[in-house]
Amino acid sequence: MAGVNWQIQIVALKALDDLGNGNNADLIAAIDYAANTNLHIRLTSNSWGGGPPSIAMRNAIQRAGNNGQLFICAAGNDTLDIDFIPVNPASLNLSNQITVASISPFGTLS
Repeated sequence: MAGVNWQIQIVALKALDDLGNGNNADLIAAIDYAANTNLHIRLTSNSWGGGPPSIAMRNAIQRAGNNGQLFICAAGNDTLDIDFIPVNPASLNLSNQITVASISPFGTLS
């Protein structure tokens, strides 16, 4: 595949098992690795989440931001208003965070 930027590199980090299960400690370790590695990872795309917001997760994402990293995360595909029903990490609302939602072909939330 070729695009407009021939210098882009992708690094895959695995923090969940084959069924998509994991814990905050493993996710935080992956965030910290991406923020601190000498690979100069500028952003992470995090299509995972669940459970209530976590202070430890918040701190890890802030550390990544302090290293100049953008943290993109999924709002979840449950059509929930995460302003009223907070979801980790989508509801953390940090300056280096972009929370995205998916939509159906009809323009409604997935």
